[in-house]
Amino acid sequence: MLKTDEQIKADWQLLDNADIDEVCKILRLHESRILHYLADSVAALCGVDVGDMLSDTQLAPIAQARWLFWYSYRYMTGETLEKISEMTVLRGGHRFTRNGIGQCINKMAAMIDKEPLWLKRWTIIKRIIKLRDEASTTEKQEKVAIQIPKELKGKVRFEIKEI
Repeated sequence: MLKTDEQIKADWQLLDNADIDEVCKILRLHESRILHYLADSVAALCGVDVGDMLSDTQLAPIAQARWLFWYSYRYMTGETLEKISEMTVLRGGHRFTRNGIGQCINKMAAMIDKEPLWLKRWTIIKRIIKLRDEASTTEKQEKVAIQIPKELKGKVRFEIKEI
């Protein structure tokens, strides 16, 4: 059963600052893992070095791989352009602007629509994202089969509670 917003707020108030800090560290680590996983996948698919892809290099194959990475990251996480800009800050503090990222995502969308190579790459990346999502959800879910006699069909109601 899902908790209401009020119940979640009450739960947070029960936690002390040490617990909250630990939760924040775990969430940041998870975001970082997603970012690196996707960056490695896109760079390998495009045949470029991941470090070059995440740099400000303007060589066409590298820049286009970066565009696909941003496009894929936005698709995968639904993050805002501002958040993508924050997550992809380069060494030395260089940050891509959200407008620049938005333009590049739009360019990649047009390339995917018009060029078979980019459509093929995008299709592969979507499959990788889907496989990752399926793996993470199947690890957490367990199926339980309950058999009931036919005469009880419609007379029995099930309630699922966490233990």
